[in-house]
Amino acid sequence: MGKQIEITLEQLKNFLDQPYHNRFVMLESAVEPLNQSFNRNVFTSHDDTWKIESKKELQILIARGKSHTPAQPRKGKAYNKDYLHQKELMGETRPHVFMNYGFLHGTQIIFTGEKVELKTTPIIQRGFDYLSFHETHRSVLKLTFLRAWQKIIDKMINALIKEAKK
Repeated sequence: MGKQIEITLEQLKNFLDQPYHNRFVMLESAVEPLNQSFNRNVFTSHDDTWKIESKKELQILIARGKSHTPAQPRKGKAYNKDYLHQKELMGETRPHVFMNYGFLHGTQIIFTGEKVELKTTPIIQRGFDYLSFHETHRSVLKLTFLRAWQKIIDKMINALIKEAKK
């Protein structure tokens, strides 16, 4: 069941007359939950690996959920023991931290006003693109979005309610 609000006809007219502004406000409200999801909820342990092949699969997981809570993705491949040992020697404990926090710092949430994007900057080490490989096998960006979904929807609804009441 959705939220109910009471607004005047004038407030409704003003709200409907500014679709681009309303879209901006909704997208802007998604940035904070995405930041929180990436920094706090994604790969907090080495066992927390999930596989989401494509945007289509992400859409299916969202659609199969209940009350804005998406379905659980498939379990991803376990981390290679040699890789985990190398990370331990380097003093890096978070699973998606590598090359001096390259994944963490190389991932950005970009809000342009018309869209919100999650992007990683490739780190090439000895001809190997670690970030692309990690994203392909661990689905970090899609998982960030999936885990933030419920908060994103709640924030968007609340942002629109606030705009409608102006």
